[in-house]
Amino acid sequence: MKRIIAILLAAVMLAASPAALADPDFSHAGEDVSGFSARLITGGDIDGSTFCDHPVSVVTYWATWSPQCRAQMTYLAQVHEEHPDYLVMGLLYVDGASTEEAALAFMSDNGFDFPVFVCDEVWSAIVGAFPYIPQSFIINPQGLILESRIAPFLSAGELEERLEFWRNVIPHSGDTDRNGVVNSSDALIVLRMALGILELGDNVLLCADYDRNGVIDTVDALLILRFSLQMN
Repeated sequence: MKRIIAILLAAVMLAASPAALADPDFSHAGEDVSGFSARLITGGDIDGSTFCDHPVSVVTYWATWSPQCRAQMTYLAQVHEEHPDYLVMGLLYVDGASTEEAALAFMSDNGFDFPVFVCDEVWSAIVGAFPYIPQSFIINPQGLILESRIAPFLSAGELEERLEFWRNVIPHSGDTDRNGVVNSSDALIVLRMALGILELGDNVLLCADYDRNGVIDTVDALLILRFSLQMN
Protein backbone atom coordinates (compact mmCIF):
# COMPACT_ATOMS: atom_id res chain seq x y z
CA MET A 1 0.00 0.00 0.00
CA LYS A 2 2.82 2.42 0.87
CA ARG A 3 4.37 1.82 -2.53
CA ILE A 4 1.15 2.64 -4.37
CA ILE A 5 0.64 5.79 -2.30
CA ALA A 6 4.23 6.84 -3.07
CA ILE A 7 3.53 6.37 -6.80
CA LEU A 8 0.40 8.50 -6.47
CA LEU A 9 2.35 11.23 -4.69
CA ALA A 10 4.95 11.26 -7.44
CA ALA A 11 2.22 11.47 -10.05
CA VAL A 12 0.66 14.43 -8.27
CA MET A 13 3.97 16.28 -8.46
CA LEU A 14 4.08 15.61 -12.20
CA ALA A 15 0.47 16.77 -12.48
CA ALA A 16 1.19 20.14 -10.89
CA SER A 17 1.26 21.92 -14.27
CA PRO A 18 -2.04 22.56 -16.12
CA ALA A 19 -0.82 20.55 -19.11
CA ALA A 20 -0.63 17.41 -17.00
CA LEU A 21 -4.33 17.51 -16.15
CA ALA A 22 -6.41 16.89 -19.22
CA ASP A 23 -9.41 18.93 -18.08
CA PRO A 24 -8.58 22.54 -17.06
CA ASP A 25 -11.95 22.77 -15.30
CA PHE A 26 -10.31 20.81 -12.48
CA SER A 27 -6.82 22.26 -12.60
CA HIS A 28 -7.57 24.24 -9.42
CA ALA A 29 -9.38 21.44 -7.57
CA GLY A 30 -8.32 21.37 -3.93
CA GLU A 31 -6.61 24.77 -3.96
CA ASP A 32 -7.24 26.78 -0.81
CA VAL A 33 -8.66 30.31 -1.08
CA SER A 34 -9.88 30.48 2.53
CA GLY A 35 -7.03 32.84 3.38
CA PHE A 36 -7.96 35.59 0.95
CA SER A 37 -8.59 39.09 2.26
CA ALA A 38 -9.75 41.71 -0.22
CA ARG A 39 -11.50 45.02 -0.63
CA LEU A 40 -15.09 45.33 -1.81
CA ILE A 41 -15.78 47.86 -4.55
CA THR A 42 -18.54 49.29 -2.34
CA GLY A 43 -16.06 49.83 0.51
CA GLY A 44 -15.20 47.57 3.39
CA ASP A 45 -13.41 44.25 3.37
CA ILE A 46 -14.22 40.61 2.75
CA ASP A 47 -12.26 37.45 3.49
CA GLY A 48 -12.39 33.68 3.27
CA SER A 49 -14.35 33.26 6.49
CA THR A 50 -17.50 34.09 4.54
CA PHE A 51 -17.41 30.69 2.79
CA CYS A 52 -18.18 28.80 5.99
CA ASP A 53 -21.65 30.32 6.20
CA HIS A 54 -22.81 28.74 2.92
CA PRO A 55 -23.18 25.16 1.66
CA VAL A 56 -21.45 26.13 -1.61
CA SER A 57 -20.16 29.36 -3.15
CA VAL A 58 -19.32 30.69 -6.60
CA VAL A 59 -16.83 33.41 -7.50
CA THR A 60 -16.74 34.76 -11.07
CA TYR A 61 -13.80 36.74 -12.46
CA TRP A 62 -15.14 39.41 -14.81
CA ALA A 63 -14.51 42.69 -16.61
CA THR A 64 -17.06 45.42 -17.22
CA TRP A 65 -16.25 45.73 -20.95
CA SER A 66 -16.81 42.04 -21.78
CA PRO A 67 -20.29 41.05 -23.07
CA GLN A 68 -19.74 37.47 -21.86
CA CYS A 69 -18.78 38.73 -18.41
CA ARG A 70 -21.79 41.00 -18.22
CA ALA A 71 -24.00 38.02 -19.06
CA GLN A 72 -22.33 36.02 -16.28
CA MET A 73 -23.12 38.76 -13.79
CA THR A 74 -26.77 38.60 -14.84
CA TYR A 75 -26.79 34.86 -14.18
CA LEU A 76 -25.07 35.36 -10.83
CA ALA A 77 -27.67 37.97 -9.88
CA GLN A 78 -30.48 35.55 -10.70
CA VAL A 79 -28.93 32.78 -8.61
CA HIS A 80 -28.28 35.25 -5.78
CA GLU A 81 -31.93 36.33 -5.80
CA GLU A 82 -33.48 32.87 -6.11
CA HIS A 83 -31.02 30.94 -3.90
CA PRO A 84 -29.86 33.25 -1.08
CA ASP A 85 -28.27 30.34 0.77
CA TYR A 86 -25.57 30.18 -1.92
CA LEU A 87 -22.77 32.72 -1.72
CA VAL A 88 -22.41 34.53 -5.04
CA MET A 89 -19.51 36.93 -5.59
CA GLY A 90 -17.83 38.80 -8.43
CA LEU A 91 -14.07 39.22 -8.68
CA LEU A 92 -13.29 42.31 -10.73
CA TYR A 93 -10.60 42.39 -13.41
CA VAL A 94 -9.20 45.90 -13.26
CA ASP A 95 -7.69 47.82 -16.17
CA GLY A 96 -8.11 51.25 -17.75
CA ALA A 97 -11.69 50.52 -18.81
CA SER A 98 -12.80 47.93 -16.26
CA THR A 99 -12.52 50.20 -13.23
CA GLU A 100 -14.14 50.00 -9.84
CA GLU A 101 -16.24 53.02 -10.78
CA ALA A 102 -17.44 51.29 -13.96
CA ALA A 103 -18.27 48.15 -11.98
CA LEU A 104 -20.22 50.13 -9.41
CA ALA A 105 -22.20 51.83 -12.18
CA PHE A 106 -22.93 48.50 -13.87
CA MET A 107 -24.11 46.91 -10.62
CA SER A 108 -26.25 49.93 -9.74
CA ASP A 109 -27.79 50.27 -13.21
CA ASN A 110 -28.87 46.62 -13.14
CA GLY A 111 -29.95 46.49 -9.51
CA PHE A 112 -27.37 43.84 -8.60
CA ASP A 113 -26.44 43.75 -4.91
CA PHE A 114 -24.17 40.73 -4.45
CA PRO A 115 -20.56 41.37 -3.36
CA VAL A 116 -17.85 42.31 -5.86
CA PHE A 117 -14.23 42.53 -4.74
CA VAL A 118 -10.82 43.18 -6.27
CA CYS A 119 -7.93 40.72 -6.39
CA ASP A 120 -5.60 40.15 -3.50
CA GLU A 121 -2.47 37.96 -3.68
CA VAL A 122 -4.44 34.73 -3.15
CA TRP A 123 -6.86 35.33 -5.99
CA SER A 124 -4.24 36.86 -8.28
CA ALA A 125 -2.37 33.56 -8.18
CA ILE A 126 -5.54 31.63 -9.01
CA VAL A 127 -6.87 33.70 -11.92
CA GLY A 128 -3.39 34.31 -13.29
CA ALA A 129 -2.99 30.63 -14.17
CA PHE A 130 -5.28 31.06 -17.19
CA PRO A 131 -5.44 34.55 -18.83
CA TYR A 132 -9.13 34.31 -19.63
CA ILE A 133 -12.38 35.97 -18.57
CA PRO A 134 -14.88 35.07 -17.40
CA GLN A 135 -13.62 32.39 -15.05
CA SER A 136 -15.82 30.89 -12.33
CA PHE A 137 -14.88 28.91 -9.24
CA ILE A 138 -17.13 26.74 -7.10
CA ILE A 139 -15.95 26.58 -3.51
CA ASN A 140 -16.81 24.46 -0.47
CA PRO A 141 -17.45 25.81 3.08
CA GLN A 142 -13.78 25.25 3.99
CA GLY A 143 -12.67 27.57 1.19
CA LEU A 144 -11.34 24.83 -1.10
CA ILE A 145 -12.00 25.03 -4.83
CA LEU A 146 -14.11 22.12 -6.05
CA GLU A 147 -14.07 22.98 -9.73
CA SER A 148 -13.30 25.90 -11.99
CA ARG A 149 -14.91 26.99 -15.22
CA ILE A 150 -12.60 28.49 -17.84
CA ALA A 151 -15.57 29.34 -20.04
CA PRO A 152 -18.83 31.23 -19.61
CA PHE A 153 -21.96 29.67 -18.21
CA LEU A 154 -24.68 29.73 -20.84
CA SER A 155 -27.56 30.36 -18.43
CA ALA A 156 -28.41 30.86 -14.78
CA GLY A 157 -29.92 27.37 -14.85
CA GLU A 158 -26.59 25.84 -15.84
CA LEU A 159 -24.88 27.57 -12.92
CA GLU A 160 -27.66 26.48 -10.55
CA GLU A 161 -27.22 22.87 -11.65
CA ARG A 162 -23.50 22.90 -10.81
CA LEU A 163 -24.09 24.52 -7.43
CA GLU A 164 -26.90 22.11 -6.58
CA PHE A 165 -24.78 19.17 -7.69
CA TRP A 166 -21.92 20.14 -5.41
CA ARG A 167 -24.28 20.95 -2.56
CA ASN A 168 -25.48 17.36 -2.69
CA VAL A 169 -22.12 15.65 -3.06
CA ILE A 170 -19.81 17.83 -0.94
CA PRO A 171 -20.32 15.60 2.11
CA HIS A 172 -19.22 12.57 0.09
CA SER A 173 -17.06 13.77 -2.82
CA GLY A 174 -13.82 11.82 -2.77
CA ASP A 175 -14.79 10.01 0.45
CA THR A 176 -14.93 6.58 -1.17
CA ASP A 177 -14.75 4.65 2.10
CA ARG A 178 -17.48 6.90 3.57
CA ASN A 179 -15.67 7.47 6.86
CA GLY A 180 -16.15 11.23 6.78
CA VAL A 181 -12.52 11.99 5.87
CA VAL A 182 -10.91 12.43 2.43
CA ASN A 183 -7.34 11.13 2.53
CA SER A 184 -4.79 9.00 0.67
CA SER A 185 -6.77 5.84 1.40
CA ASP A 186 -9.63 7.19 -0.72
CA ALA A 187 -7.23 7.98 -3.56
CA LEU A 188 -5.85 4.44 -3.30
CA ILE A 189 -9.36 2.97 -3.57
CA VAL A 190 -10.00 5.03 -6.71
CA LEU A 191 -6.67 3.97 -8.20
CA ARG A 192 -7.59 0.32 -7.65
CA MET A 193 -10.98 0.96 -9.26
CA ALA A 194 -9.30 2.64 -12.24
CA LEU A 195 -6.95 -0.33 -12.67
CA GLY A 196 -9.84 -2.82 -12.50
CA ILE A 197 -8.58 -4.38 -9.28
CA LEU A 198 -11.60 -3.32 -7.25
CA GLU A 199 -15.31 -3.06 -8.06
CA LEU A 200 -17.69 -1.16 -5.80
CA GLY A 201 -21.32 -0.05 -5.88
CA ASP A 202 -22.97 2.98 -7.44
CA ASN A 203 -22.82 5.02 -4.22
CA VAL A 204 -19.03 4.73 -4.24
CA LEU A 205 -18.86 5.54 -7.96
CA LEU A 206 -20.47 8.92 -7.22
CA CYS A 207 -17.74 9.67 -4.70
CA ALA A 208 -14.93 8.32 -6.88
CA ASP A 209 -15.71 10.16 -10.12
CA TYR A 210 -14.30 13.47 -8.92
CA ASP A 211 -14.19 15.20 -12.30
CA ARG A 212 -17.71 14.00 -13.12
CA ASN A 213 -16.89 12.74 -16.61
CA GLY A 214 -18.56 9.36 -16.10
CA VAL A 215 -15.26 7.46 -15.97
CA ILE A 216 -13.24 6.33 -12.95
CA ASP A 217 -9.59 6.79 -13.91
CA THR A 218 -6.20 7.80 -12.54
CA VAL A 219 -7.05 11.50 -12.93
CA ASP A 220 -9.79 11.04 -10.32
CA ALA A 221 -7.25 9.42 -7.98
CA LEU A 222 -4.83 12.30 -8.49
CA LEU A 223 -7.50 14.94 -7.90
CA ILE A 224 -8.74 13.25 -4.73
CA LEU A 225 -5.21 12.91 -3.39
CA ARG A 226 -4.42 16.55 -4.10
CA PHE A 227 -7.72 17.58 -2.50
CA SER A 228 -6.92 15.47 0.58
CA LEU A 229 -3.48 17.05 0.92
CA GLN A 230 -5.10 20.49 1.02
CA MET A 231 -7.75 19.33 3.51
CA ASN A 232 -5.24 17.83 5.88
